[in-house]
Amino acid sequence: MLKIKNLSKNVFFFFLLSYFLFLASCGTPTVSINEEQYEPKIVVEGYLVPERPIQIKVTRNFYVKTDLTKIDLALADADVSITDLETGKQHSLSFNANDEFFEYTGDELSNAYNKSYKLAVSAEIDGKNLHTESTTIVPNSGLKIIGMNHKSLKYRPRKDNGEIISPMVEFERSPGTDFYIASVLALDASTDSYIYDNAFDKLSKSEVEDDLDQLRWEDMWITDTPLTAGRTTMELFWWDIMFYGSYQVVIYAADKNYRDFQMTYEDVQEDDGNFHEPLFHFTGDGIGVFGSAVADTVYFEIVR
Repeated sequence: MLKIKNLSKNVFFFFLLSYFLFLASCGTPTVSINEEQYEPKIVVEGYLVPERPIQIKVTRNFYVKTDLTKIDLALADADVSITDLETGKQHSLSFNANDEFFEYTGDELSNAYNKSYKLAVSAEIDGKNLHTESTTIVPNSGLKIIGMNHKSLKYRPRKDNGEIISPMVEFERSPGTDFYIASVLALDASTDSYIYDNAFDKLSKSEVEDDLDQLRWEDMWITDTPLTAGRTTMELFWWDIMFYGSYQVVIYAADKNYRDFQMTYEDVQEDDGNFHEPLFHFTGDGIGVFGSAVADTVYFEIVR
């Protein structure tokens, strides 16, 4: 699965707090809902990336007081398909019980650049027959990482004038795309490699151990870049770099669905305390994200 800052956990966290506990009483930051207001929904998390396997996570929402030991979140019996809108041919996805996602195992469907695909999901939840659809357009080819300003850095080094040097990634843009995400993964993350004297968070060893999976994944994004081909430089911020060792940086040129979800799913409360849903691109009974992106990867390291 494509992971942006351990996206699966963030998605389910959002679903718990923001959608099926939706709406708040006006002017207060608390959420109020009863069981009669709960509506079952198909929850989708999936991205099409050229030259990568097609894997779509399909689960369900639930009422806040539900005993999760008594229900299956994964909708293993769902009917999931992707249609190539250029050819009109529909392709069924099968459920992978080990990893609990739906995957395409044939050889006819290729998630190609600059092509449109429609996802359709039908499932029964709480005795109701639900259906949802979403369409994505895979971005154009052209994204390519040129390199980084430094392949190896000490933690927050300074120039002679005292200015802090940050890791920077330069890449060729994908024409037609103005939204780019950097996924930063600390490959050697552990309680021993954590930078305990970092400039931002003072965590104990036990706190690092508890939050290790979240600390090792970070993401950042830029928008409103030129829609034409050309080069863009993206800064990686030091508050997202918490470990010594090797890092993997994946740059994604994202479609509209991916962009809208990424920009809104963590910001669902208005100034007056009321809640609103993020931007979903689903018809029918679906929530979540079905998007697409093109990607390239580079590595650097932080040395002691």
